[in-house]
Amino acid sequence: MTKVLVVSGADAGYFPLMQEMFASMAPCIPPAESGLEIYFGAIDAGLTEAQCQSLVEAGVVVRGLPENAGLPAKHLNRRPALAVNFGKLWLDQIFPEFDVMIWIDADAWMQRPGTIEHFVAATSEGALAICAECNRFMSGLVRVRWLLGGLWGIGQLRSINLNNGRHAGLPLSILRKIGLKATLNAGIFALNRVSPAWNAMRAWQKQVLRRGKPFSSDQLSISLAVHIDGIKLELLPDSFNYIGPWMLDADSGMLVERYYPYEPVRIVHMASEKVLRFDPDARIDVPYRSGAMAKISVRQSFMQGSSARADR
Repeated sequence: MTKVLVVSGADAGYFPLMQEMFASMAPCIPPAESGLEIYFGAIDAGLTEAQCQSLVEAGVVVRGLPENAGLPAKHLNRRPALAVNFGKLWLDQIFPEFDVMIWIDADAWMQRPGTIEHFVAATSEGALAICAECNRFMSGLVRVRWLLGGLWGIGQLRSINLNNGRHAGLPLSILRKIGLKATLNAGIFALNRVSPAWNAMRAWQKQVLRRGKPFSSDQLSISLAVHIDGIKLELLPDSFNYIGPWMLDADSGMLVERYYPYEPVRIVHMASEKVLRFDPDARIDVPYRSGAMAKISVRQSFMQGSSARADR
């Protein structure tokens, strides 16, 4: 049997979201004949004692950062929630008894069965399974800051990889290689425990954290390991880390991709929905495929709750 850990992390404020993420897993657990044993884990990034206890009682393995990681205490003391960003790249050491780790940010949740099996298959040969932020739902991949009013077409390229790399003080030779590369969204990824990718990502993390932004250090380190070191990569479809635009299917009541063939979303990621993340009573307008509008929340507690259909 392959021991698979679905793992997240949170502080006290994000705890309700993480609870919803774990709750979403119930209909997505693979059958016994799949050969997969599913477990749940959490990184304590500022949870209360009562919150930790409730997770443990629910069977979640709760742990902190490894003591030998050498991660910057000055950042963690000021902002304990950064343990989530730092800890993502240490899952193989934080949870060494598991074979495959599937990381899902607390502000995301799983909507479709079969998703876990795809993650495991994608990582079977040591590849990092992750989604790129370059897809048919984006209006543009990079931004340009026009200089001198745009005279003579002079502009300054602005991309997530380039901006974060500059803050980290990376040399120009590396910035040129990653500046136009797709951002790899660190909010959801999977990797098996014995993959050499862990060491590659942590080597970059050590360098990035000397000067770079702590909050984005995980995402930049992953991108550097992929685009500079060439670690093995499996790019997953957008549905595995879907951040909108939202659309509802009237028949199934599920969130689907905005464009044809309107596939049901596998993992809903509320990265751009700050109001919904912190207010369970908040609602937004989401269209049905017919064009009619529904006022809903894309949180798991609403979409999979008993009142979901009645409120639409």
